[in-house]
Parts: sequence; C-alpha cells; structure tokens
Amino acid sequence: MAESITRGGEIYFIGERDLIEGQKTSYVKIGLTRDDRASEERQSDHQTGNPRELFLHHAEKVVMVQTVEKALHWHYAERRVAGEWFFLEDHRLAASIQMCRILGTKLLEHVPAVTLAEQLENVLSHGEPKTPDDISLEWWRKHQIAHHIITACDELIERYDSALDDERLKGNDISDLAQRRPRVSPHFDEKGFRDKYPDIWASHLGEPVVKGRFTVTSFSDDLSSEPEIVEIQPVLDSFGRIIDEFRAGNVSPKDLKKSYLRVFSQTEYQKTRKDLARHYLMSLCGESPGIIGVCKWKRSQTDGKLDRSSLRSAEPEKTAEFTTFRESEVLVRSRRAGSAAADD
Repeated sequence: MAESITRGGEIYFIGERDLIEGQKTSYVKIGLTRDDRASEERQSDHQTGNPRELFLHHAEKVVMVQTVEKALHWHYAERRVAGEWFFLEDHRLAASIQMCRILGTKLLEHVPAVTLAEQLENVLSHGEPKTPDDISLEWWRKHQIAHHIITACDELIERYDSALDDERLKGNDISDLAQRRPRVSPHFDEKGFRDKYPDIWASHLGEPVVKGRFTVTSFSDDLSSEPEIVEIQPVLDSFGRIIDEFRAGNVSPKDLKKSYLRVFSQTEYQKTRKDLARHYLMSLCGESPGIIGVCKWKRSQTDGKLDRSSLRSAEPEKTAEFTTFRESEVLVRSRRAGSAAADD
C-alpha cells in the first residue's frame, strides 16, 4: 500500500562549520525525517565522512512532510549547490525556516480532504454523478490553472532541451547544463508469461482491488487573464527569449541555467497545487462516479495485480525468459545552480 502523502515528520536545516577556522558556512542541507526518526539521527548520519562539523540549525514538525520538503527545494532551486545542499545566507535561512512553518500550518487544514480522497480510492463508486457546486467548481478552476501553467512550462523546457541538444551536436560543452546518459529499461512480457505458465502466473496475483481512473474535464474558458497566470507569464516569456538569445550566442550558459531553474521551480510548485486540487475533487466525489462537467471517477473491483517482485524471486529463470532490455539515451538536466547559487 502506498504511503499517505499526509504522513508527518520533521523538516531539518543542517549547517556546517569549518573545523580549522571555526567559521560557519552558508551551506545548509534541507531534508526530512519521518515520524519514526529524529533530526539529530539524520545529522549523525550525514556527519560520517564529512570533514566539517555539522550542526542542527532548526527542526520543524509538520504534516505532509514530503510536500513541505519538495516546496522548500523548488522555492530555493536557484540556490541549490548539490543534492539537498543550498547556499543560504543568514537572512535566507531565517526566511526558509519561516516558510516551512507557514507551509506546515497551511497544509494542516488540507489533511482531512486529502485523507478522505485516499480512503475513497478503495471504495466502489455507485449511483449518479453529483451536480457541481461552488466548492467543486472553485477546485476545478484551481486544478486547470495549475495544469495550464505546467503545460506552458513543459513546452518551454522542451525548447530548452532542444537548444542544449543542438549545442551538444555542434561539439560544444554543455555538461554544466545537462548530459546525455544511456538508460537500460527492462520490459516484462506478462501476457507471454501468462500464456506459457498460467498456473505460476495465477499463484502470484494479489487480492482483488478497487480501481478506477480519475479524470478531470478540460476547461473551455480562456485562463490567460487569471491572476496566477498573469503573474507567472513574464517569467515564462523571459525564459523563451533567453533560450532564443542562447541559440544566437548572446546569453551565457550560466544565465540560461538560472532562467531554467526559475521555470523548473514554478513547474514543481504548480504540480503540488494541481495534486492538492485533484485530491479535493476526489473527496468531493465521495462514492459517486464523478461530478457532472468537472470530473469522472468510476471505481470497480478488478483482479489482483501481478506481484512481479515475488515472481522474480520464486522463478528467476522463467521470468528472465520473458524479460527484454531496451537501450536508449536520456537528457539529464542539471538542477544544481553551482557558483550561481551565491549570486544575489
């Protein structure tokens, strides 16, 4: 069973001190611990192999701890040095801790709706779709605004990827922006396995489950005048211009990357908003198969899903017989600000 996104824990802010000079640095690790671990334990884990002394700036107990951590990471994307380490001067560190507190308080009010939505995933739908009310229409609008912004960001990031690939093909070094890396993806032919070994296949099926695809109806209204979209549009327009100027050789890779990180952070922010709106709409559906003109959510009982992990463990040779590997190349974008993290 998937872990509930409402699960709480602590957000920790770990700093470091130079052992020789005794000076604090501005490098801060923003991470999380679940309810069953203390932040001090994570500090001890990270200390191993680190030549600097680590210390705990602050730890904040929050609900939806993974959502809070992601929000802090995307908000400070332009100041990411590596992994979960960020360059945060004292005033930015104080602001990040305050943001963490505010987020934790705001998300607390959403826990009941998200919890209900997760519970309803295991409940059969019945009856007729509901008639939309002001609350469902408002969450529908929030969902579609977030979806609109995500789509616009994704289109720009596709242009960014294309520009980087063109530079790579010209023989220019783009390693600070992105790298092409090989990927090997396994593919298991479940139908072929089931046809040849039906009894073995059946013995590794899980229990019947309630399943149903939740879909949101597309919004026909023009959303361009919505305040959230008006506010973000200059950032998107700027990124588009910078991509074009980079292609023309008039913008440095460093400035291009900073612009990309701004758009990337917006994408992650809007995904969180869209997911929250989705959970609200699911909770408003209740046991009905949807809300007329807003969303559909018909849930029915289906056969259990094949437990591939147990099948591989029990029948490695037979599983390998129906497993092939596909090789491809993927563009892996760098999300490290690098030296630009310290820029104002």
